[in-house]
Amino acid sequence: SRSYNPSILNSAQYAVAGSASGLNKTYSANKSARRFRRIAGGGGECRNDATTQQIWAYLTTKLGMSEAAAAGVMGNMEQESGCDIDLHQSGGSAYGLCQWDGGRKSELMSRPGYNTLAVQLEYLSEELPSQYWKKSGTINDKDGKSYSYSSMTYEQFKALTDVATATIKFEAAFERAGKPMMAKRISYAKRFYEMFTG
Repeated sequence: SRSYNPSILNSAQYAVAGSASGLNKTYSANKSARRFRRIAGGGGECRNDATTQQIWAYLTTKLGMSEAAAAGVMGNMEQESGCDIDLHQSGGSAYGLCQWDGGRKSELMSRPGYNTLAVQLEYLSEELPSQYWKKSGTINDKDGKSYSYSSMTYEQFKALTDVATATIKFEAAFERAGKPMMAKRISYAKRFYEMFTG
């Protein structure tokens, strides 16, 4: 049985996410405490709260991702920002759930409500189809391990059934981090998978 309610996306919280109420209030309740428990670029809490439930529901219901693909995306988000929509990179300029940077960050921040979950998820959905899905290769991580990924379409990514494969592919196609730390991303993704499908 699911440990979240897909109808959460239809709640008043999500509908007013572009304002100072709704999602922002839910999200802000424990934001300060979470900031002190982690640094930018390193999550690890994998919380089951309103924010992560809404992300999961959006990916699986709005975008039609498999549970494995959704978990792969969220494992990457956890490593990037700890699923913190308002996280500014420590020692850098990246921002938000996926730690957007450069022109991608500028585009996000030009939008009203850029610091809300709804706007960031909408921006993510717009970016996803045009990312580097057709690329194949290997991620050589700092721990000496290598992670191979195959060429695929975005639709094929959305249908993946293996959590690790989805996590690696999303990092390679979308995040393209300087220090991937893939073992952590995969671990977080598996925790989200178990959390929301168990």
